[in-house]
Amino acid sequence: MPRRKTTKKHYELFKSEANFWLKYFGLSEWDVKFCHVKLEGGSKARCTYNLVGRAAT
Repeated sequence: MPRRKTTKKHYELFKSEANFWLKYFGLSEWDVKFCHVKLEGGSKARCTYNLVGRAAT
C-alpha cells in the first residue's frame, strides 16, 4: 500500500467530522483535544482517554 501523508486540509476535515459526531452523541461535557503530529513506530493514529475525567486526546 502506498504511503500517504495527511495534509492540513485532511486534518481540518477530520476535526470537523469528529466535532459533528461528538455533538450528535451529546458528548459536550467531554474535553476532546486534537493534534496532527507524526507518531513513532509507524502508527497512523492514537487515541487516549480518561473516562472519569471525561477527557480524550
